[in-house]
Order: sequence, then structure tokens, then C-alpha cells
Amino acid sequence: MKNRIITTVVALVSTFALYAQEKTVFMDPFHSFSAWFKNSACQRYDGGGTFKIVPDGKNGKYLQVITNEKQIFMMNLKDGFKVEDGSNLKVVFQGRGNGSLQFVFVGQAKPTAIYFTSPKLNIDSQSWKEYSFTINFPKQAEKSFKSAVLRVNVNQKSNICIDDLKIVKLAE
Repeated sequence: MKNRIITTVVALVSTFALYAQEKTVFMDPFHSFSAWFKNSACQRYDGGGTFKIVPDGKNGKYLQVITNEKQIFMMNLKDGFKVEDGSNLKVVFQGRGNGSLQFVFVGQAKPTAIYFTSPKLNIDSQSWKEYSFTINFPKQAEKSFKSAVLRVNVNQKSNICIDDLKIVKLAE
């Protein structure tokens, strides 16, 4: 009995410590599109496809993006956020549908930008599923650019639903 109590306490403390090490940098349940804008580069890709906020998501409303064989839909966060040297950011979201997407952190440096791109994430599920990936910013990142913006690229021939997107800074 005593060993079981100790094991339970250790598990609870470990779980709490894991969550205490993460800090949410951004969260969007997609009740509106107000935190985002459609990237003008979509025009190069047959207009970039369509997007809409739809009811009955995983937790309330969600974002649906539909593209054809010529379209790539790109959306950017309106506001950037500070990136610290050597930090690790994790993007977590609920997704469903068919197709693929990539997330790009764009470091705003003058006169150019620095891109940190996720691997292509394939979505092929009619039920909500959690997806995530981590971007590791190199040392000297803070000196190279002051802030980063998240861009989401939904690739050709996709019908993807996204809900509860958040960016979390992981403990170093």
C-alpha cells in the first residue's frame, strides 16, 4: 500500500513538473479569423483556396481550408512574438480531413527573413486527432531577428480542419 501511494505521488509530481515547464505563447480556438491574415502570396497559387470558420469543432468553432490541385493556402499570424536564443517552440493542434500542411516560423530580420519550417504534416482522419511538432531555434537566434511570425501553408488538394492551435515554449 505504501509503495502504491509513493508511486502515485511521484507520478503526479512528475506530471505537474512537465506541465509547469511549458509556457503557452499563443492560443487560438478559431472562434474567428481575427488573429490571422491571408498571405498575399496565395495569389501566385490560383488564389490560394477557400477558408471559413465553421461551427461544431472539437471545442466550439474551427477553421476549414480547402485547396484544389493548383492552390496553396497561406495564412500568417498578425502579431509576432519574441524568440529567445536556443528556445524550443512546440505547435499543437487538433486536425481532421485529408491533405497536408506545413508550419513556418518566419524570423523577421532586415533586409531578409529567416525561415524555420516544420516537416510536412499529413492529415488523413475524419475524426479529430492531435498533431504536434517542435521547432528548435539555434543559439544566436535572438541576435538574428527580434520576433517571429507563424505562417501555416495548406498544400494542394487538401480539405483540412484545424482547431485549438497553440504554441508552447518548452523548458530548456
